[in-house]
Amino acid sequence: MPEENEANALPVKVEDKLELASAATSPQNQGKPAAKEFSDMLQASLNERSLNEKVDMLADQGHSIEEIAKKLGRGKTEIELLLKFRMNR
Repeated sequence: MPEENEANALPVKVEDKLELASAATSPQNQGKPAAKEFSDMLQASLNERSLNEKVDMLADQGHSIEEIAKKLGRGKTEIELLLKFRMNR
């Protein structure tokens, strides 16, 4: 049975292989363990405000839909919808 599975297996290219190591590093964090890198990324994402929070904050400051869309690099329709949903929260 294992022989049949091996015969039907797709070829694996070198670039498809992934090496796992307890101290894997990336070029931007040379010498820094991967777990620490992930921890830093997670903390940064937790500190960053969500789009809804940013829209709410800018709207509370009195910015127009056009200004909010421009500042956040989003479409006016998207901002309008987020503000409409805000009223229903």
